[in-house]
Amino acid sequence: MKIANKFLSLNIKTLCVLIIIAAAVLIPAQDSLKNNSSAKISEMTNKLVKKILLTEKQKSKLENILIEYFESRENLSGNGEKESVLRQNADDKIKVLLDKKQDMKFNIIADQWWDLANK
Repeated sequence: MKIANKFLSLNIKTLCVLIIIAAAVLIPAQDSLKNNSSAKISEMTNKLVKKILLTEKQKSKLENILIEYFESRENLSGNGEKESVLRQNADDKIKVLLDKKQDMKFNIIADQWWDLANK
């Protein structure tokens, strides 16, 4: 019985060490992913502000749309079709923000602009 308890105690200690190691690796990876998304959101927002002359209100709403897009994209499991739907939904929300002139400009640069999301 004592040998079994020692073996069980050793396995629990080993399991705890493995969990700590996994957490130490995964948590910084998640933070890095979030930092990368934040950088992309900032870059994409600034680019669109300059290209189609967004107002501060439009800029703020665009940032929220991009935050929602990137959060949803992070939760996908590699399905390109679902990512396409996410992008289309974000596009639709962005177009609602724009006036006619901005919309025409956005249509011209949209594909190139969305490429920034995949850098």
